[in-house]
Amino acid sequence: MADVYPLLAQVAHLPGREADPALKVALEAFDNWLAFIPQAEMHGLAPLTYRHVQTCGAQIPADARLQLQGLYLRHKYANQSLRAVLGEMLAALHEAGIEMLVLKGAALAYTVYPEPGLRPMRDLDILVPAVQVEAAQAVLLEIGFQATGFIEELSVNHRHLDVLQLERNGRTVSVEVHQSLLSGLLAQGEEKQMADLRRPFLPFTVGDVPAFTLNPDEMLWHLYRHMILEPARLMRIVDIVSSAEKFAGQIDWDFVRSVYPEVLEMLSLLHFVSPLSTELRQMAGIEIGPKPVGAERPLQDWPPVPRVQWNRMRKRDILAQTFFPSEFSLRMYYGVGSRRFIFWHRWLRHPWQIVRWTIQRRVTPRR
Repeated sequence: MADVYPLLAQVAHLPGREADPALKVALEAFDNWLAFIPQAEMHGLAPLTYRHVQTCGAQIPADARLQLQGLYLRHKYANQSLRAVLGEMLAALHEAGIEMLVLKGAALAYTVYPEPGLRPMRDLDILVPAVQVEAAQAVLLEIGFQATGFIEELSVNHRHLDVLQLERNGRTVSVEVHQSLLSGLLAQGEEKQMADLRRPFLPFTVGDVPAFTLNPDEMLWHLYRHMILEPARLMRIVDIVSSAEKFAGQIDWDFVRSVYPEVLEMLSLLHFVSPLSTELRQMAGIEIGPKPVGAERPLQDWPPVPRVQWNRMRKRDILAQTFFPSEFSLRMYYGVGSRRFIFWHRWLRHPWQIVRWTIQRRVTPRR
């Protein structure tokens, strides 16, 4: 039976307006749907796969089509519940005079994806000014949310306030209120707050409620950092490449090159998973080098995967993944593009980072 990852990588992009003949052939030739569908769901690609099957007119087994359709509909209706809750939150915080940015999936679903249901969401993330974070939490408690305590499985070593939850239409909606873009042990030194962010913020609407998210310049950096600081999923690559393509004409690429050069390096690597358009490469000045070893395999998690995942791994696999990640994963983590040498990062920077991370982990108290 066929390996599932090559097809996962082929569907890890937004569908175009016209059918993709090569993808149609790949979908129809594939014969391991029993293994593929759980992996597609885990990577956040099940709704996109279903949309690709429809767009291409691919003839796949009826049971596989039915399972993909079911997952697509489940995410579609789940996101409708999230949209309703997000609209209530936006209205309540606006009335209280609290500035708020919508982050990650909840923003991407309405600014980048052609329909919100194609972008699975587990919870809602918002950013508020540090001086208003307690007030924002209080407002959400007033409209029905309940504090549930810190949920370690939702994020790794984060230091935001307690996760809030609300029951709506038989679904539990979780909200994380952040006072900085990145937080926790592994993001020290990068905890940007609202006042540090580049403006103007990007406007969009949730139903008929106005909302804002990050400026497209900083959105790419934020998505990149989350991709390497959280468990790896192909959905994150779709987020990044689709954002870059959608806002290529609005992004100040000179600013990105001077302030966030690792973003351009990262895009040059993602080209080997989800090819960049010629227009994007020209606008951003992205040069593509040799294909890194390991680009044809899933991006490795290092080191911030949930403890429950580490506990399921053999010690030798943990050591191998920690000290000797693939070239592709190492380049992604350190923002070393496909045209640059990696010797120093492999044998000096990476071992030192492991020592530094281990020390910090031991001296930093857990929540």
